[in-house]
Parts: sequence; structure tokens; C-alpha cells
Amino acid sequence: MSPEQFPAVDGEFHAGDKAPSATTELADPAARRLATAGPWADLEAADENRVRQEWRRHIAGWQALEEVEQAAARQAAAARALDEAVGVALAAGASWADIGRVTGLTGRSATERWSARD
Repeated sequence: MSPEQFPAVDGEFHAGDKAPSATTELADPAARRLATAGPWADLEAADENRVRQEWRRHIAGWQALEEVEQAAARQAAAARALDEAVGVALAAGASWADIGRVTGLTGRSATERWSARD
């Protein structure tokens, strides 16, 4: 495979495929390819910035999912802390009405939510 060959969108090299110039390739977001002929060290600063921008767009979905995962973990930890706090409040003599009021529920809803966990 010569340096002039370039993989098609399907990732395969085809006879006659030629690498476009770095500027042309990176300036065309529709192409969605970040390959150039020659070493990466030959990229100009503007091309290097385009590569970085494309990479950030490429990983944005995964980063967003990591944030969702972290938020879900915080939510689960907060739910466990609330369950424990309700148990402590009940042991200290708080009523279901009081627990409901401070948690934004009715006393009956608080009873239904936490009484089985006593």
C-alpha cells in the first residue's frame, strides 16, 4: 500500500484511491475522515485544530453517557442516604406526616414508600 492510497469510507483500500490534501479533507466535514498522506507531524496548526475539533465531536456522545452514568450513581447514593435518614428520623420519634412534609410527600405517601423498609 503506497502513502498515496487512502481508505474509502468503508475502511477498505481500493485500487486508485488517492489521499486528498489535508486541508481539503479536514475542511470537508461531510467526508467525516481524518486521514492524510504522510506523517501527522506535517499537519499545519489549522489542520491540527480541525482534527481536535472532529475528535471532540466524535467522543461527545460517550462523554455525555459518562455524565449520565455519574448522575445515576449520585442519584442512587442520594436515595440510600434518604432511606437511612428516614430510618433515623423514625427512630427519633418523627411522624410519617413530618417525614412526608420534609420530603415533599403526604404522610400517607411517605408511609407507603418507607414503612416496608423499617
